[in-house]
Order: sequence, then C-alpha cells, then structure tokens
Amino acid sequence: MNFELAHADNSQAIANLINKAYRGNIGWTREENLVSGNRISSKQVGDIILNENSYLFMIKDMNSIIACICIEKNDNIAQLGLFAVNPSIQNKGLGNKIINLAEEFIKKKLNISTIEIIVLSERKELISYYERRGYKKTNIIKEYPKNLNVGTPKRDDLKIEYLEKNI
Repeated sequence: MNFELAHADNSQAIANLINKAYRGNIGWTREENLVSGNRISSKQVGDIILNENSYLFMIKDMNSIIACICIEKNDNIAQLGLFAVNPSIQNKGLGNKIINLAEEFIKKKLNISTIEIIVLSERKELISYYERRGYKKTNIIKEYPKNLNVGTPKRDDLKIEYLEKNI
C-alpha cells in the first residue's frame, strides 16, 4: 500500500469512497443519521486536488482506492479533512496509520506544528477517537456549514466543533 498524492483522474473514485464512508450504511465513521446527501462531489475533489495549498493523499490496494485524507495548509495551521477508510476494512488500524503519515508530512514537509480538525459535535465517539490521538477541544463550535454544499443536516441544531493538536 502506497501513501500517494491523488491526481485529477482519481476524483470520482475518491468522491465515491468519501460518500460511502460518511453517508453509507456501514462503518463507524458514518453520519447518515445526521446529514443527508453526498458529502462531496467529484468536481469538489478535483478542485481540492488542483488547489496549491491542499494535499489530498490516497492509499490504494491493488487498483482500488481504499483510504484518503486531505491536508490543507492555512498559514501556520494545517487542517485535516476528508479522512475516509473504506467501511468494509475499518477497525484494522489503517486509519491510525494514515493519520500518522499525515501528521509526519505536516511536521516534516510543511514545517507546521499545529493541526486542526473539524468534527460534527454530535459525533462523540469520533471526538473521543481524536482526543485519544492527542487532539484537544478548542471550544470553537459553529453552525453546520450549509453553504458549503456538504450535505443537508437532518436537524436544525447541528453544529461543528474544532479540535487542535500541536506536534
């Protein structure tokens, strides 16, 4: 398995993976009970790939993309997002390996020591996962970003929460 940068021709496969992981009906990272619709489109993935401040990494098993994570550089903070592992192979340690590789890239290649991640506030098990990895709540909580076209919240009170880690 190789941790490699995604290319434009990977856009559809990555969008499919992310939508399956976030909005599918299996796996522990799904949020279909909180948000409906796709998490991302292939065009949005393509735009991220072309963004000079974004690094969208993927892991392939044979010819299939089985995991991905995006690092977006914002001045002196790196934001992790679009972290997805194929639900059929979750809970086998691949997610931890991917985050380790992303954190190493941020520290060594981008020379950034602060990582930010945004999680749905209602995803307590996911927040706990990141806290076990050293991320801390920042107490920054905002309304769900309906304007970003990342799905439709099923509840009016849906919020996002920021977590941060210094490496």
